[in-house]
This record gives sequence, structure tokens and C-alpha cells, in this order.
Amino acid sequence: MLTFYPCAPEVERSDCPDGPHFITEPILMSTTIRPMTEATASTRPSAVVSDGVGCPAAIATPFPREDCMVGGCKRFYLVQEGDYCTKISEGAGISLGDFYEWNPSVSRDCSDLYLGYWYCIGTTGPATRISTPFPEPTW
Repeated sequence: MLTFYPCAPEVERSDCPDGPHFITEPILMSTTIRPMTEATASTRPSAVVSDGVGCPAAIATPFPREDCMVGGCKRFYLVQEGDYCTKISEGAGISLGDFYEWNPSVSRDCSDLYLGYWYCIGTTGPATRISTPFPEPTW
């Protein structure tokens, strides 16, 4: 109950003084069976992260994605042909260390970077998906 109220501020605590209540009336269920369809990127459930109060935040994590991606990622990048870790971090304006920290399954030699997968490039700012290639870094 402690996390319920911050997540549902429209519910007054006085409306539920004794805690949650349950309805015990029978519920009619449909017996219609629908065929299953293959999930696509647009129909797969997205990852849910917390807003720090315990409430789910509505950030849709794109798929396919890097395994073990940090929770709370808000900015994502789709790996393109010719990408490598330094190019991505430079293009996103983040440190290479942050890129590795947010995407722990990517090895330090960048050999585990997969074409067509989404990777985390930011945990702050507005939710963003970048699917166009970054330019080559200039040193």
C-alpha cells in the first residue's frame, strides 16, 4: 500500500481507510479461443523501469536490444553497418565508459556489438530513439 498511493495520486487515502478490498462476486469469462500471432517489434511488451518512487515509468525499450541493458535507460541507438563503440559514444556525446556501463554485455574490444540491435546511450533527458548512423568521429 505504501507505493500504491504515490502511483495513484487521484485516490484519496480516506477512500481506503482499511487497506485494499476485494470483490468476491463471480466473474464471467469468455470461452472464445483466439489464435496466437507472432509478436513483432511493435507488439512486444516494452521494459518497464521505475521512476524512483516505485511507480512504473512509461519508457518503451526498443527490441531487439542488448542483453543486460541498464534499467532506466531513456536514450537508445540502433547499431548500423560500420558502427563501433567509440563512434557511437562520440556521436551520442557520452563517454565510452558510460556506454560500456549502460551496456555491460558489450566487451571492451567492442566485439559484442550487434548490427540491428538497440543499445543504451543515455539515462537522462527526454526519451529518444536514434536509428540513423552517427558520423565518423573527428580526432
